Amino acid sequence: MATIDDRKVIDFGRGSLAITLPKSWTRLHGVQKGDVLEVLTGEGQLLVRLPNTGGKRAKPEGMRDSR
Repeated sequence: MATIDDRKVIDFGRGSLAITLPKSWTRLHGVQKGDVLEVLTGEGQLLVRLPNTGGKRAKPEGMRDSR
């Protein structure tokens, strides 16, 4: 089940902005410093997810890779 969690945008270095990930989510999924996550963007949306390691990557409708 999806949840909504407010996150504050912070300055990160020169010209970059960042948000933090909920610690409970990172613990649940074993995410650690240096891990790579997928970032998909859409109209007014940003989705961060664990990489799909098996086969073809499915994108949620209306989302695109940010790369």
